[in-house]
Amino acid sequence: MPFFTVIIATKCRPSLYDTLQSLKKQTFKDFELLTWEGGMNEYEARSEAAKIARGEVLAFIDDDALATPNWLENASKYFQNHEVKILSGVIEGDVYGWGKWIRIDKPYWFVGTNLFVRKDAFWAVGGFKVDWGLGRKVRGWRSDTALGYDVLEKFGEKCYVHARDVVVIHPKAMGSVWVPEIEAEFYRRYKKWVLKYIAPYDPRLCDFVIKSGIETDEAVLRKLKEFRDRVLASSAYR
Repeated sequence: MPFFTVIIATKCRPSLYDTLQSLKKQTFKDFELLTWEGGMNEYEARSEAAKIARGEVLAFIDDDALATPNWLENASKYFQNHEVKILSGVIEGDVYGWGKWIRIDKPYWFVGTNLFVRKDAFWAVGGFKVDWGLGRKVRGWRSDTALGYDVLEKFGEKCYVHARDVVVIHPKAMGSVWVPEIEAEFYRRYKKWVLKYIAPYDPRLCDFVIKSGIETDEAVLRKLKEFRDRVLASSAYR
């Protein structure tokens, strides 16, 4: 039985070749690889692959990202502690399409292109949310972060590691598509986590919550406005 199952939800883009080449160069060899095409969105594809995964730990990476050579080796060290159920790493590249290299190094963001979770914990919380109960086909949005919060709520914060030496390169902009109905449900379900870890850095989410009417607490609305205005005034958004 391999230690890791690396899962790549893919549309078989040319970039997949480079992703696979980066995995061939891993210093840690005890893993199997599953590429999965199809499904409603990437979260359904990942979940389908997870059903046949043999590894103890599921490792997720996108088909347009590159694993650094010690990606799996560094992650494996943290999972020697059996209390650790989920791990997030660092992402570097032109991830927002701004034409500049950015390092995403935010604990509790749980970005799906560099995310590890024990298989038993993954299924204990039901895996990824695919359609968020909307009853229709939707693009993937926020389900990786939601998985992280589901695991934390079930197993406690001690089950989580944010590892700055577990790095994935994402050379070009991520292809995520914002879905307002999911954003609203994400905020409702995970408000405690969102206000602490997402809203202080995400002006679009703040503006959406303010204008949509899903938040009625005036104190929270004032805080969201403060977050939004501060980030928009920062050098990162100039």
